[in-house]
Amino acid sequence: EKPKQENTSDALFDKVMKVHDDAMEQMPVLYKNRKFIKDSLINVDSAFIKENISVIDSADEAMGKWMSEFNGSWQTMAKEEQEKYLNSELEKATVMSKLINEAIIKTNDVVANGKLPNRK
Repeated sequence: EKPKQENTSDALFDKVMKVHDDAMEQMPVLYKNRKFIKDSLINVDSAFIKENISVIDSADEAMGKWMSEFNGSWQTMAKEEQEKYLNSELEKATVMSKLINEAIIKTNDVVANGKLPNRK
């Protein structure tokens, strides 16, 4: 039996939310890394600090943008538009999640592994 469109859309929505929720769980790490970099690396080259803070800020902004633009009333769309919209949102959420993961990897190297440039 062919699955109903509604079930397909619901499952796709669940995938989108899973990507979002997984990325959202990583946000405290970004905030912790930002605080460490701003507070603990005062004597480090400012270009290095700006680069790392910029990576964190870009990831944070990507999450905020995705959340503000997500149309929570997707269920009111025509059935044929729901899947198209949710596939598009899955792509956007995946890009946002990737930015967050990359920012964490980059800044975790700074925070956890002490990979600092030469001090002034």
